[in-house]
Amino acid sequence: ALLWNIFLRLVRLDEFDERLDTRRRVAINELVNANCSHWDAVRLANLLADECIVVTSEEAATGGGQVDLAHRDLIRAWPRFKQWIDDDRAEHLVRQQLGEANGQWLANHRDRDYLLSGNRLQGVQRWADSHQDILSPSEQDFLGASHAAQRAAGQRRIGIGVALLLLPILAALIVMRIAGFGPFAPPQIIWSQVADLGNQGFIDVMQSQNGALWVALGKSE
Repeated sequence: ALLWNIFLRLVRLDEFDERLDTRRRVAINELVNANCSHWDAVRLANLLADECIVVTSEEAATGGGQVDLAHRDLIRAWPRFKQWIDDDRAEHLVRQQLGEANGQWLANHRDRDYLLSGNRLQGVQRWADSHQDILSPSEQDFLGASHAAQRAAGQRRIGIGVALLLLPILAALIVMRIAGFGPFAPPQIIWSQVADLGNQGFIDVMQSQNGALWVALGKSE
């Protein structure tokens, strides 16, 4: 499983033509996952380099740097490697999409403009849910940041929608406040308006013994 993950990360698959598959240089840290520690990745990279299967930068020996296939022909000439690719090419393309998107995010200082969202995020997440053991730490961070950004965007849209719904009400309250009627009117103005309606016969206005006002719709007989 360790070699499977390493070799599949060292190839860039063409989406439409497998003849255009080529090698891909990756950072040592990209090879780290739940089953492969940082030093396991360094050890395996160095062993493969000794066999002239991969080439590494000088920093790779100490845990940094990058790893690359020694020859592009390995992708098709080595039967086991070819079988790994062909077994589930569509799944490998999704993994590749995640790796490349994560690489762009890291290269741009984790700028949120490079996070995934919508259908792309859903598709990658479905693959990640069944491949948690081969996700690198930075890929996990990338997916977490993408989901957080998507939730924040959704909350902003809800806030804007609520604001648009409340805007007419707020405008009406401002007009009422300026005009001095409704709930913002002084008590004497409210009572004057009620009394005028009573005098015009639209409502009955009564006052109880304790001074409370009672208003009934319609003219009493």
